Amino acid sequence: MARVGARRLGLGRAVDHRLRADLHRQPVRGHAAGEVLDNLATAAETTFTTVEPASEAQLAWPALAPREGDATCDGGLDEAGIASALQYGEATTTYTVIDPRAQPIGDLEDAASARVGAFSCELFAEGFGYTDILVVRDGATIIDELAAQPDMAAALEPVTLEGAVDGESAFVARRMDGPRSPLYLTVGETFYAVSSGDGAQTVAEAIIAQTR
Repeated sequence: MARVGARRLGLGRAVDHRLRADLHRQPVRGHAAGEVLDNLATAAETTFTTVEPASEAQLAWPALAPREGDATCDGGLDEAGIASALQYGEATTTYTVIDPRAQPIGDLEDAASARVGAFSCELFAEGFGYTDILVVRDGATIIDELAAQPDMAAALEPVTLEGAVDGESAFVARRMDGPRSPLYLTVGETFYAVSSGDGAQTVAEAIIAQTR
């Protein structure tokens, strides 16, 4: 399961890349580590050349303030409420906070996520699999910016969530078949991306219910 430079690149780019990876994830197999790193260096050089002439406004998309405080999976993210909503019953579960700020930086995504303070809550239930929740405090502006991009808009469709209030948005991956996941939503000023197979909407509504 995957985890979320021109030095002025906006912090929102890390989240944008994470969401694109959720929608288009392809494993890298059959390549030596050195080859992968060489390819990464080439891609990074091309990216920096591309963004060099960009304006300040373009580079700052979307402007996000770094998270203050610890990464915690409680409150709206409380394990008990999410596991109950998913009807896990007596299944053995583990709930893990994944905070790039608290672990070695392994790649560009980790570095950018650490800078903005994005973190994940990962729930594993034996016999059911994983639920992953990406959290960006004060990142609510991300969702509308994503929906405005033609390629992302084609991949997402709006969804109505129980408990949501005016001003909050939610989009789910547009699928011809397979699970309706990931699902992206805002609750207040927080942005969430939920991956949970067919349970993404259930998890999203549990987050809303526990927040309010």
